[in-house]
Amino acid sequence: MDMLIISGLDPSGGAGLLQDVMISSGLRYKPRGVVSAFTVQNEQEVKAVEYRDVDLIKTEIIALPPPQVIKLGIANPQLLEILSEIYPDILTVWNPVLSSSSGYPFLNPSQAVKHLNYADWVVVNHEEAEILGIRENMVITGGHIREDNIPIFIGDKQVYSAPRLPGDYHGTGCAFSTAFSAFLGYGYDPDEAVRSAAEFIYNIISESEQSVESYKLSSSWLIRDICDQLRQVMNKLADLADKITPEVGLNISYALPGALTEQEVANIPGRMRLVEDRGFWCSEPKMGQSSHTARMILSMCEKFPHIRCCVNIAYSEHLIKKAKQENYLVIELNRPDEPEDFQRVEGSSLKWGVKQVIKDLISPPDLIWDRGFWGKEAMIRVFARNPQEAIHKITSIM
Repeated sequence: MDMLIISGLDPSGGAGLLQDVMISSGLRYKPRGVVSAFTVQNEQEVKAVEYRDVDLIKTEIIALPPPQVIKLGIANPQLLEILSEIYPDILTVWNPVLSSSSGYPFLNPSQAVKHLNYADWVVVNHEEAEILGIRENMVITGGHIREDNIPIFIGDKQVYSAPRLPGDYHGTGCAFSTAFSAFLGYGYDPDEAVRSAAEFIYNIISESEQSVESYKLSSSWLIRDICDQLRQVMNKLADLADKITPEVGLNISYALPGALTEQEVANIPGRMRLVEDRGFWCSEPKMGQSSHTARMILSMCEKFPHIRCCVNIAYSEHLIKKAKQENYLVIELNRPDEPEDFQRVEGSSLKWGVKQVIKDLISPPDLIWDRGFWGKEAMIRVFARNPQEAIHKITSIM
């Protein structure tokens, strides 16, 4: 499904074309974008708007393949007439923003009124609806109505009540109208499209701060992806369990790009345990589960951010010898050198150890191993870019 988005360029990304692209792609559309206006703004205020030439925009529209849905944001309303000529049968949704939330005027209301019937649907807030006059093809959001819930109307009939989150968010109108366009394009009836769009945007806003942070949709995909990559190697590790599982159990951690906390690292709660020469995982991959491998990979990422995966395996002189023969960079961690302050704090020991090992290195180690210490099992930690590379390293030293 293609969505043609014609909207202003908001450099902050909180609204306009950039926001529309993120929302539409998050709903599985291929976005095609045409800039209708250049704006000078941030998430708090608009300083200037310059509308582009309508004839030039027309040539850009004609150059693109026909879309399934058209979403129009701030633009010269004459574009609606042009769109109705080029694509008379394609669903068109217009979000005619009259002014910014900070009060900057985008569009003369009299101009907007003349063009309301050129769009299949017009999405406005209740203040704009009072100015333009309520129409049957209007979706009216009540975000400015100070109630616990946000009413949403089609014409003069309320069709949904969205929970209100505390705070004011830049870009909600753009995001909602694009999501509404997307669900209409999938064949939802208008009431269901309103409800689904409102629920979709609520989920994003609940994870946002000053603006609708739609880029977090990509983070959701990444989370699913890294958990899937862990899932793909679980059976392979289970097949090797009798040779590599330490007494404390085996775990594998895989961090999101740029991860800073354990909440941004996936691993497997309960680890893999050895039962009659076969490995059994206690659960499925999840984000944010505390583990030694997660803390170690976070320490590694501070210096080598592309090394995002760590597996702890049982210590064996044979494995260390074979790793060196394979020309892996193998470093020993001397646990007795660890300061007492770190020994006493749960979770800090191995973080300290990794930092000590890598502080003078110019390339990341493949294996860090130690002979154990009082109450600490001897262990090998395998570091890699991803789970598949970690498996390759492990199997190559068996």
